[in-house]
Amino acid sequence: MLVKYPSELLHTKSVSAIDNLSESEIRDIVSRMRKEAWQVGGFAISAIQIGEPYTILGFFSFKRNEYIWIIDPEIISTNGSSVMKEGCLSIPGYFWNIKRPAKATISYTDLDGTPRVRTFTEVIARAIFHEMDHFDGILIPDFMNSDQLNLFNQHYKESSHIDEYDAPELDAN
Repeated sequence: MLVKYPSELLHTKSVSAIDNLSESEIRDIVSRMRKEAWQVGGFAISAIQIGEPYTILGFFSFKRNEYIWIIDPEIISTNGSSVMKEGCLSIPGYFWNIKRPAKATISYTDLDGTPRVRTFTEVIARAIFHEMDHFDGILIPDFMNSDQLNLFNQHYKESSHIDEYDAPELDAN
């Protein structure tokens, strides 16, 4: 089951999957992540969103028609910036225009245990940055100032119509 805002679990710092889990445990977490993301049509997911505080993320590749799994990623470099609409599986139905780097080169381990270095751009880079924020216990509302956060929390708590929420533009850089 997906962990939803405002659960404190989402603010948990994640730890290295490779240093703390066996290959079969990683594959089990990935299997559960895939199932949860697939059920809700999620584009990307972080392990903490299923309650597992490990540095595992996945995103859906339309080219390959499957999820790509990234384990223990580290950012090597970033470049540029872009503003795009972004949501979160843990805050369903809400979207914000968020400024993030447009390009990222990261090192990581794939699901087969192979070390990789790859450059990602635009939507994929954005998804990776979003999911890596989850590793640090950071959620989209954490980019809001106190007034924006109060308005969002009031709206979210009252279960008002989502389209009545005036989402602020946020800077995640």
